[in-house]
Amino acid sequence: MTPSDPSTVGNGSGRGNGHAARCVSDLVGTLSRSDLSEAWRFWADDQPGKIPSTLKRLRADVLGWIVEPARVLGRIENLGRRDQTLHNLLLSAPRFELTVGQIVAAKDLAYLSSYELEASLELLRRRALVQECASRRVSTDGVRSFAICQDMGNALLGERRARRRGIFDALTLRG
Repeated sequence: MTPSDPSTVGNGSGRGNGHAARCVSDLVGTLSRSDLSEAWRFWADDQPGKIPSTLKRLRADVLGWIVEPARVLGRIENLGRRDQTLHNLLLSAPRFELTVGQIVAAKDLAYLSSYELEASLELLRRRALVQECASRRVSTDGVRSFAICQDMGNALLGERRARRRGIFDALTLRG
């Protein structure tokens, strides 16, 4: 995997090496216009219409769709196998963050080439599902990493738990 381009740090391209955004609004705020257009197409899947011409409206639309946990989970379930596996790997990681080395070493992704991993990570980044950042862990501080926003990760886990609940979660010992 290639190191990130240092010229893009902090310029609003969404590829900076700063620490991960904690909320989705920060993540959407870092996306470039072309990335926002792709994110809009991805999140608007059943919404007919033309892509908004203003950047403000584009961000507002994407942000409005991305904060709905049921919609996010549905869109993730419609991803291809490798993209879904990669996203689930990040979702199961502590603080929803993995270094590139940890991603490459993951057994679930061993069948993928370096190019395929990079392409999947870029696709997920452009769709505002993950972000490229610098690791926050003490042992790997500053190492190139990918993360899911804290609020999105927590909402996705909550939505998955809610879907798994069955009759036993609805009944109590009192009857």
